[in-house]
Amino acid sequence: GSLFKISLYANDSSTANLAASAAFQRISELNKALSDYDEKSETWQLNADRTKANEKYTPGEDLWQAMLLSKELNELTYGAFDPTIGSLVRLWRRSRRRVELPGHNDLVRSMQNSGFANIKIHHHEKTIQFLKDELMLDFGAIGKGIAADEAAKILKNHGINIFMMDAGGDLLVGKAPPKQKGWRIDMQ
Repeated sequence: GSLFKISLYANDSSTANLAASAAFQRISELNKALSDYDEKSETWQLNADRTKANEKYTPGEDLWQAMLLSKELNELTYGAFDPTIGSLVRLWRRSRRRVELPGHNDLVRSMQNSGFANIKIHHHEKTIQFLKDELMLDFGAIGKGIAADEAAKILKNHGINIFMMDAGGDLLVGKAPPKQKGWRIDMQ
């Protein structure tokens, strides 16, 4: 759901185009796995499944890796980072559209259907298991960063080390442009 822009330096336009195309392709692949806006994405479809409780689900590799990283960050932040708050995010999005605060019962229900305590990660099987049907994933806090990091790896694999990536307002930079100490960043 975010616009990505890549500025880069390469020895020739062919290398630049090939590297940029591969980076954008990788971003697209991750969007197809992690988006909660795109009805065709793996995350959206998993969220829409109201019969998922207690069923083991074998995610694609990108969703699997995002879950592992998210679990690690959840533990490191003592629960402050939590992509299982998808039902809360949707509740607040709906409230914003309606220009009204969510009801108390809706908030309580969404909170009860959130939290890593309501999901099991089976490492040996590479499966995840939701313990509640209404638990929903939202990778909005981490998805752009994962996509930017993966796109940067692609650029570097193509020999592109001088780049700046704007991932919907979040910046990731490689080495400085030729004859520069760093990237110039203008803010409006």
